[in-house]
Amino acid sequence: MSKNNSSYGKLNVLKLLANGRGKVCFLGVGGVSMSALLVLSSYFGIHTFGCDKKENEYTNELRRRGECIFIGETELPYDTKLLVYTLAVEEDDPMILKAEKRGIPCVSRAEYMSALAEAYKNKIAVSGSHGKSTVTAMLHSIFICAGLNPTTLSGARLCGGGHSYHLGSLDTMIYEACEYKDSFLAFEPNIALFLNLEHDHVDYFENIDALEKSFLKAAQRSGVAIINTDDERLRKIAEKLYTPPITVGKNNDAIYKYELIAKRGGGVGAAVLRDGEYLGELTLKIIGEFNLLNAVMACAAATSCGIDFSTCRKALSEFSGIPCRLERVGAWHGRTVYFDYAHHPTEIESGIKAIKSDTGDDITVIFGPHTFSRTKALMDSFAASLTLADRLLITEIDAVREKNDGTVSAQLLAQKANGKVIRTLNDLESELPASSGAIVVMGAADLGWVKSFFMKSIDKC
Repeated sequence: MSKNNSSYGKLNVLKLLANGRGKVCFLGVGGVSMSALLVLSSYFGIHTFGCDKKENEYTNELRRRGECIFIGETELPYDTKLLVYTLAVEEDDPMILKAEKRGIPCVSRAEYMSALAEAYKNKIAVSGSHGKSTVTAMLHSIFICAGLNPTTLSGARLCGGGHSYHLGSLDTMIYEACEYKDSFLAFEPNIALFLNLEHDHVDYFENIDALEKSFLKAAQRSGVAIINTDDERLRKIAEKLYTPPITVGKNNDAIYKYELIAKRGGGVGAAVLRDGEYLGELTLKIIGEFNLLNAVMACAAATSCGIDFSTCRKALSEFSGIPCRLERVGAWHGRTVYFDYAHHPTEIESGIKAIKSDTGDDITVIFGPHTFSRTKALMDSFAASLTLADRLLITEIDAVREKNDGTVSAQLLAQKANGKVIRTLNDLESELPASSGAIVVMGAADLGWVKSFFMKSIDKC
């Protein structure tokens, strides 16, 4: 059974879990989403264990919780009844092959999570090419401010740098629903937010039209869709839905319309209207106009659940952002340092413009490309966005699960974007004195060595 074509089904997962006997194995448990899913399963009383190729902060946290975690290839306990895998692992992973040989069902993270989600009365899914973790965290903050106690599963740590999950009541589940390999089609949420739609995950979606078809299917599977109609492709999807969606945007025909207000140092603001009626002003202390869209999308979902706009406004005014999303981590030799997860050209462009608009500083970007396929397919777009930096340093491409076919390299991207490739700490140390202003470490690649360099001698915010 190919893991990417698993058809075990949600009902079979539920029946298996209801049996109560045996353990569930989480393969790739060092991932932020997989680790949270194991914790939720333990919360439900399901017997679990996890495995991954190497230790990291998430496996260490799970161990501190008392969870059983294996590193490297291991034998599956005799009473293993189900293996849940992340799509980051290879199809021929030894653990999957062992499970298949013994007849142990293998299901994707999304398929398994959709089964657990059946326990919740209301399910709110956040989808889009960018901004999912931020909007998930915003929604969580609004619900908490309203005195509610949602269960939240995010792809990043929630505000304050705590866990990527919150174990709450069975009334509401808030979660990210990612489009990669059609994962979000496993869910049937009561409310689904669609933030934006851009070509990504090029190792799976042949083109943006294929991605658009997948988004349409996801919107059709939701009870109520909340759609950013400033995005042309999402607007087309909104027009095709049988159930009228809740629309959000700066365009005049959006149900939730917002109008930008003069920017403030260290934040942004907007006036919000619903069906032409003025609701009030949103003031954020995080930067980036794109975060205003994120905030209004979160408001639209929360008010649809009966939460007052005034509560949304209060929660969002106190929202301090999440780690690695234009996160201002401190000052290094007098230069402001940001960490940002941006790994798509649009995210990179938006991040650089947001910092320049807020500070007026020159910007040195240290960018870590993520996957050969994405870097190759979006090469020219990456180059165009990265040239907005005043100085650009690029690390080697993080292969993740891919092999290089020899047609793409960090050097090629550096040539197109007027940057320099850095491979070692010595490279980094020698290049930094030639720049000034803010420093932004960007990308989904493993940039731990770069971040550690700054954090050792940074004056924290």
